[in-house]
Amino acid sequence: KYLSGKIFTIILVTGMAFVTSKIQYTYDFIGIINSNQYEYKTYYVVAIDNSQNRTIHNINNKKVGVLKEVSTKTSRVLNTKIKKVTYLEFENNNELFDAFYGQNFRAMIVTENQYKYLKNNPRNNKEIKILHEFKAVTEK
Repeated sequence: KYLSGKIFTIILVTGMAFVTSKIQYTYDFIGIINSNQYEYKTYYVVAIDNSQNRTIHNINNKKVGVLKEVSTKTSRVLNTKIKKVTYLEFENNNELFDAFYGQNFRAMIVTENQYKYLKNNPRNNKEIKILHEFKAVTEK
């Protein structure tokens, strides 16, 4: 009935929608409290070291490869840093690495051990660069 009531309702609903979306990302942090099942792992966004891949922002609107088992957790964290990225999910490391070497996507999300493997892999004849490092909650 009153204009001030309608404005207050719109502000309240907008605020609640914003808070609800932020809770979705902090829920992962709350889930780590049960540390018997979950842990923080370090992930790297890596790309071939060339003039196109200078920073993490160079992969906006591009494709990023990731293993299917960690795609949900890692993509949530990475989406806070960059926007409009298409994630290509792969079942195992071999498929992911073959597609990376075939340049089917611009960058990929890997763990520390996978990064070391890529650096020491004899098939790799190109330099690899870490564009971004982040931590995500994953199951043990």
